[in-house]
Amino acid sequence: PVTKGTHQLRAVANEALTEMIEAAKNDGIKLYVGSSYRSYRTQEVIHYNREKSLGYDDGYTQVAGGSEHQTGLAADVVSWEYRDKFQQSFGKKKEGIWLKENCARFGFIIRYPKEKEDITSVQYEPWHVRYVGKEAATYIMGNGLTLEEFTEEYLKVLTN
Repeated sequence: PVTKGTHQLRAVANEALTEMIEAAKNDGIKLYVGSSYRSYRTQEVIHYNREKSLGYDDGYTQVAGGSEHQTGLAADVVSWEYRDKFQQSFGKKKEGIWLKENCARFGFIIRYPKEKEDITSVQYEPWHVRYVGKEAATYIMGNGLTLEEFTEEYLKVLTN
């Protein structure tokens, strides 16, 4: 995928992300990977630095051990304009709209959707995608669910 710096993901997620970015390009949308896999130490430093610079934990950067970036299945995908600033307004830009409307085709979900903060415990992040596979992503995005809600529904089906 087109990236800012060097990025790593698990092979299945990387392949899907590469396909998604190429499809966006074919639609006249330029997407970039702003962040992907992070080690425990990297996440620890990122969280510490953000909290120290703000003077409080704003909920955007997860503590080490709690970030999906550590799974190798999540990436922050943005437009060039947003490459150095992850802001909720990205979701209103043509690139953010394209990402939301198309990510499921490639097996991704918008992991932290708007107005679902009470469920995810993370603020709205229109740039944060998580690979879950095409079938699950289509269901989750098509039904306006979070990964937590999907998991809860799936567990109910399994236990009945």
